[in-house]
Amino acid sequence: MDQYLKNKVVLVTGGSRGIGNAIAVKAAQAGANVAICARGRESLDKAVTQLQQISPDILGIQTDVSQSKDVTACIKQINDAWGAVDILINNAGIYRYAGILENSTEDWDAQFAVNLKGPFLMTHAVVPGMKAQKSGTIIFISSMVAVMSIPQHSCYSATKWGLDGFAGSIGQELCEYGIKVHTLRPGMTDTSIFDEIGKPDMDIDWIEPEEIADAVEFLLRLPKHAQVPELNYTSTAHRKEY
Repeated sequence: MDQYLKNKVVLVTGGSRGIGNAIAVKAAQAGANVAICARGRESLDKAVTQLQQISPDILGIQTDVSQSKDVTACIKQINDAWGAVDILINNAGIYRYAGILENSTEDWDAQFAVNLKGPFLMTHAVVPGMKAQKSGTIIFISSMVAVMSIPQHSCYSATKWGLDGFAGSIGQELCEYGIKVHTLRPGMTDTSIFDEIGKPDMDIDWIEPEEIADAVEFLLRLPKHAQVPELNYTSTAHRKEY
């Protein structure tokens, strides 16, 4: 594979499973120094073993992205090993399917902590290094529910709408420093986000995580001057509604 990311430092949050893992595999194949972070030690170790079969330049860092101290320690470990992060993939997220009356305060807080606070903390931690080198790429893995409303998704949708607003604002703020910001919105993807609650029984053609990784590769291969602020990768089922 073309080593188009040779010597680049890539951090993928939620990189042990699903979309994040597929992105990490692509980055390792492209020659990057790849760091993945996740909360679960077992899945993290498994993913690191998998990635080290592709490249020796792999770090697996147990991190809760909603905790400032964890994020600070994660970035320090990467900086000590390789220097500044060149590419941040804000992928970590959790999903709870519930109507407004069934949506508990605990679930609401948990989704906002991981899906919105986490990307803020990670972005806040890597931007100084990107500004210093006058280059960098930040990709937010959002969702089609950020731009379309679906019943029983009020909290998850709210986190993704918020994420899109955050990404749009910092994209304008950081472009003068050579830092690109992209929002990628997958449609219904067959990924590990459903592990805790079960995959919905839907008669659709599910998107595979590797397809979203291909979309990330497209964004990372763009010419230096090219700006693609938002990219929707949806299925026929969503396209009928959006």
